[in-house]
Amino acid sequence: MNEMTTIGDAAVETSNRPQPKPGVMSIAPYVPGKSKATGGKTLHKLSSNETPLGASPAAAAAMKDIGPSRTLS
Repeated sequence: MNEMTTIGDAAVETSNRPQPKPGVMSIAPYVPGKSKATGGKTLHKLSSNETPLGASPAAAAAMKDIGPSRTLS
């Protein structure tokens, strides 16, 4: 027999769906833009593609090689 669950107004079959390992569903979901630190520390949140160190020397050289006539898109 197929197991069904309701999501919103739709009935969805769940018997063939993968199930998470025990404990996975109890992990707090990621909330973008929110950071917490104890002890009154100031946090500076970076996106996953940002670094506090600046561009790597290899990336800087690659940008220099592109030249001013090229644009990135």
